[in-house]
Amino acid sequence: MLFKDYKEKAMMTNGCGKRATYFLHALTGEIGELVDELKKVSYHNHEINKEKILKEVGDIMWAIAYYENIHEHQFEEMKIYDKIINNDEFKHLILDNGHYIYAVLNSKTTNYLIDVKDNDLRGKLDVVAIKLLSISGRITEEFNQVLFNNINQTSVDTEMINKVIVHNFASSTCCIVKRNLIHLLSILSYLCNSILESTIDDAMKLNIDKLQKRYNGSFSSEKSIDRVDVK
Repeated sequence: MLFKDYKEKAMMTNGCGKRATYFLHALTGEIGELVDELKKVSYHNHEINKEKILKEVGDIMWAIAYYENIHEHQFEEMKIYDKIINNDEFKHLILDNGHYIYAVLNSKTTNYLIDVKDNDLRGKLDVVAIKLLSISGRITEEFNQVLFNNINQTSVDTEMINKVIVHNFASSTCCIVKRNLIHLLSILSYLCNSILESTIDDAMKLNIDKLQKRYNGSFSSEKSIDRVDVK
């Protein structure tokens, strides 16, 4: 599945318009839920629940799609996602060298290689969790900087914060967020391919199936509260 096709289907359940602050809530919350699942495996001796973890990955993909929906005119920018999601060379490297964590993938090379022993599952999950939280923190800090720059002595203009991030795609903040989302996607790809023996494509398809069952084509607060897919 191409990312633009996933985005189109995922955004059918977008009930929050185009609000950068909502993106931050969604992304950091879902990263936290994924890290919690990894913690259960690493430290609580749970078996890996492949479907549950893939669903958490799918929820993060929804947040990424939401961010790209804010900047819907940037279709060319989204192609880098497909290079990671559908890059056979990247998957080949992961499968041949399953004990490596690839932090960043671009069109020519893979950088920031971290070596974790192939049989060290906790080591792999710990590094993945640390990287996920690091990315979440860097994105949050960029939003915090926008907040700091738009605050006065008595109040903060949240609408201004939203406008700064939504409407100024060329700003340093948006470039940093984008760069971290690409980094995030490569970590998720490693998690899916090397640890779960699956793919981000599987996570996106699971996410669309879940959203279709929950919302049947359109978001509503009532459906969000009374989730038919978890009954």
